[in-house]
Amino acid sequence: MAFLDLDPMTLAALGVAFLLGGVLKGVAGAGLPMVLVSAAASVMSPAVAVALATVPLFSSNVVQTWQGRRYWPQILGFWPLMVPLFALTVVGARILVTVDPKIIALILGSVVILFSLTRSGNPRVAPASMTWLGPLVGSLSGLLGGVSSFHGPPLLMYFSALRLPKDLFVPLLGACFVVGGLPLYASLAYHHVLTPEVFLASVVAAVPVQLGMELGRRLRGRVSEQAFRKLVTVILVVIGLNLVRRGLG
Repeated sequence: MAFLDLDPMTLAALGVAFLLGGVLKGVAGAGLPMVLVSAAASVMSPAVAVALATVPLFSSNVVQTWQGRRYWPQILGFWPLMVPLFALTVVGARILVTVDPKIIALILGSVVILFSLTRSGNPRVAPASMTWLGPLVGSLSGLLGGVSSFHGPPLLMYFSALRLPKDLFVPLLGACFVVGGLPLYASLAYHHVLTPEVFLASVVAAVPVQLGMELGRRLRGRVSEQAFRKLVTVILVVIGLNLVRRGLG
């Protein structure tokens, strides 16, 4: 697809959507793929839309992780989750052609919505449970991410249940998204979806995202922990509804 064929109004609308997605990413650490891919897929094929989001997603996750570098010792402690996250993303990408993504999206969306709307006071995960639950969540996130490109919901639910402080929550998500995203980006390049033209457009698309992230990061400092958890709940519901829509579409 030639991006120069898009009219100025469409390009401007995409720029605003990417800016707002960056704000959401800066505040809560998640939700960017939902905004970017959904907006881009309205004017181009879903595969190209995912490829267009490659640089904004990767760069935003790297920046998000770097901004929380003082928490790296704690983040590295989540390696039992990240190893299966990476491995199962590879597996998920391989079985993408044999499993209907709509079925996966419908099931995942329903689970996310049910969890978000029925939880009371945000359930807690006991530290002793992290030994087995972390790798399980990483595996589920990787598998679903490889099949549907959405790594976030299992991680959001797990980290939310751990009651992590927001300043650790956000860079930890960023680190997980980097780990899970690399196999997807490699697959896009291998299958010639991430062409030089798409990559250049993706670099340009990263500019409004980074601007929005900086604004969102500043807003996050003014958000209380309680309000932050409510925001995460809202994001989970919206992501769940979007997944259900994709499953039924």
